[in-house]
Amino acid sequence: MKNPEDSLSPASTAPGPTGLQILQAMQAGRIPPSGIATTMPMRLTTVERGHIAMEARTCSRSF
Repeated sequence: MKNPEDSLSPASTAPGPTGLQILQAMQAGRIPPSGIATTMPMRLTTVERGHIAMEARTCSRSF
């Protein structure tokens, strides 16, 4: 079975920041969170290669 990642360009050749770098910048507060993070209060708690974790709170807009 072919690995789908085999057809992807290496991150080192892609222009701009990697997805990991973007998520790390969001977690550090250097760039604003995604829109859904303000609609449904959530924050990134862990950002590392191959794994992220988030915490979310319910609020009156969730119901």
